[in-house]
Amino acid sequence: MVVDSKPFKNGQTSLAKNTLGDLQLSDAWIKRTMGLLPLDQMEVHDLLKDALSRKNIRKLVAGFDDVTGEFKVLEVDV
Repeated sequence: MVVDSKPFKNGQTSLAKNTLGDLQLSDAWIKRTMGLLPLDQMEVHDLLKDALSRKNIRKLVAGFDDVTGEFKVLEVDV
């Protein structure tokens, strides 16, 4: 499971692209982010790599809605 935190407004939020054009939470974005993990987090790297190869990874966006004050968690398909 990969969770990105984002602010919500009226129940909606958006994902952005990085400078290489990878949409947040896409497989390409996750792979690039994995490359930034410190060496002591290699177990996390290996678990993510395995989950991506098996197409067995949940992608979630979580955050507070600044209009309603509610905490929201949404699963996204990127």
